[in-house]
Amino acid sequence: MSKPYHRGITVRLRTSTVDEDGTATTPDISMVVNIYDPDGVALVSSGAMTEESTGSHYYDYTIATDAGYGLYSWQAVGVNGALTSDGVGVFEVQEYP
Repeated sequence: MSKPYHRGITVRLRTSTVDEDGTATTPDISMVVNIYDPDGVALVSSGAMTEESTGSHYYDYTIATDAGYGLYSWQAVGVNGALTSDGVGVFEVQEYP
């Protein structure tokens, strides 16, 4: 798991897409991200990801200053022909020590 984050910090969520041969590829439609708080409540629905390079996308999410502590989950989705790219991950929001 990644390092813990704190309220007010921006987290960069990254995903990559490859074709069936493992070559980096850009999806036919834009990559979007969904982000959920520790209770499963959607905080971001279909947020547009930025293409950094072929097959590499990111989304910058700023954690609210009143965000709850715990594990947040995210899912990136895009379609390339018949293939669906589906990146998932988590990040933890902790209280400052």
